[in-house]
Amino acid sequence: MNPRRLSLKGAGAVVFLGLLFLGFLAACSVVRYTPGEGDLAAAAGDLASESEDTRESARDILVRGRSHSVPVLVKLLSDPDENVRYRALSVITRIGPDAGGAVPGLVTMLKDPANPFPSSTMAALGRAGKAATAPAATLLGEADEGTRYWAVGALAELAKADGKAFPSLIYALGDDSPAIRARASDALVAAGNGAVPELVAAAGGTSAYIAGEALDALRRMEGRDAVAAVEKLDKAAAAAGPAVAPAGGAADAGAEGETVLEELPGLDAIAAEREAGLSDFAVADLGAEGIPQSDAAVASDWLRNELLAGGKVTVLDRSRMEQLLAERGPRRAGCTREDCAVELGKLLNVRRMVVGSYGKAPDSYTVTIRVVDVETGAVVYGATGRGKSPKEMGAAIRKMAVKIAEKK
Repeated sequence: MNPRRLSLKGAGAVVFLGLLFLGFLAACSVVRYTPGEGDLAAAAGDLASESEDTRESARDILVRGRSHSVPVLVKLLSDPDENVRYRALSVITRIGPDAGGAVPGLVTMLKDPANPFPSSTMAALGRAGKAATAPAATLLGEADEGTRYWAVGALAELAKADGKAFPSLIYALGDDSPAIRARASDALVAAGNGAVPELVAAAGGTSAYIAGEALDALRRMEGRDAVAAVEKLDKAAAAAGPAVAPAGGAADAGAEGETVLEELPGLDAIAAEREAGLSDFAVADLGAEGIPQSDAAVASDWLRNELLAGGKVTVLDRSRMEQLLAERGPRRAGCTREDCAVELGKLLNVRRMVVGSYGKAPDSYTVTIRVVDVETGAVVYGATGRGKSPKEMGAAIRKMAVKIAEKK
């Protein structure tokens, strides 16, 4: 055997093992590395940078800092720059349960009707883990309907890992707002068997209104436990005989006036000329007329949900809209008419925009919408819905969603 060849082989092996060891040490240093306070403070400042690469690097550092990053991120939640506030929310969402220290700040943001990012705030609160369940539940007692609506959204996410969110969602089934009741019901249905015991208890509870909503949620569930519970409740109801609904309860819900939906004349012909339908569009927040902006935001989200529920069109998610607007240009104060719909639609990269307003007169509610083709600027559909109660307005918005989907 050639001694020189053997020595070369041995040397190669030593070099290889050395490099392997150095790689192992480098990997360990990366895993163990935790950004210091100075690194986190610098990264927080970099979230205001105009460079996307710089911002992404800052986000990575802050996410790696986990709970240590929360104090600097909480400070950014009150930054005068809306873009910075949004980026801080996105990092808190990515940190998830380790961001429990941000919960008080997130709750404060959801209480503010002027908060421009309620959907993103809701997402961050919903990802904050069990520490957020009780604070989110307290928001259900707020007078502002928008705050309660977003609180239910956060509780729906929290319920995936914390069963203590179920009682609060049951409580929301008795809310005066049909949009809030629907969102709470959907969350309980999505929870599956885990929510069945709470729903069964509510279905046999003292509140006839909540009982009806709970039973309806159980009927929409397909799990074995839910099916068995419904059969048991139905047998008990049959044995007890017909019940008398309490005055003002669920049995009286449909006794109000008829929903009115007036479609604008002549627009069907315009829509028929369009080659493509509403396969990809966005709904701008409806303008508020004589009501808080948070109420109009709830109606806007209601319309988005109804469009998605039909399964015939795709809708740009509100949180994605907020992200795109924060990244692509200065935030608009609002867009309620056709003249800004084209500009907004191009920023969002969608084919059509839905704009309009939601308001309240002394004896009725009104919602007006326009669907604008972003390429041509033409109004391809428009309608005005009127009703004497939120329940009737829900029916009007649902009709609008159906009509919009038919125009594709």
